[in-house]
Amino acid sequence: MRCHRLSLALFLILPLAGPAPADTGLPGGATSLQETYDSWTVSCRMADGGGKTVKQCALSQTQIDKSSGKHLLEVDVAPNGTGAAVTLVLPFGLDLGQGVALQLDAAAPSAPVPFATCLPVGCIARAALDDKALAAYRAGSTLRLKARAEGGNGIDFTVGLKGFSAAFDRVVALLK
Repeated sequence: MRCHRLSLALFLILPLAGPAPADTGLPGGATSLQETYDSWTVSCRMADGGGKTVKQCALSQTQIDKSSGKHLLEVDVAPNGTGAAVTLVLPFGLDLGQGVALQLDAAAPSAPVPFATCLPVGCIARAALDDKALAAYRAGSTLRLKARAEGGNGIDFTVGLKGFSAAFDRVVALLK
């Protein structure tokens, strides 16, 4: 089931990020690759891109509730030339009209990012990080996702950034 979610998440994020400009393949001639950097996973695959094979890569963090096994959240990040495209997959039961705010360490939360849609895996919100914001994420330690439940109670999700910088660097290197 994890592979299905990751494939769906890559499908959702990569149209924003775009395919790599030139296909040089993956290491060892592989058609897919998955590596772990602390709490971040780097995933790449070779896919059909309008008649030619293109490389699609992103880094992600997925959190699963240990007691129920339910999917809590997923954060997918893909470089896009001007920073990075971020796709958030959050659970059902949130007040979708309120969006989700991102707070890096002790900084003020961002303006709420609107939800784009809900799919069987959860509700999707997309954000863009410019180079300045990306540098802050690379140096940061914790990202908090702040949302509201349907009943109005605040819900915070915590995403550790340990390994984020190394995973992002690896994705950039793989896309070359």
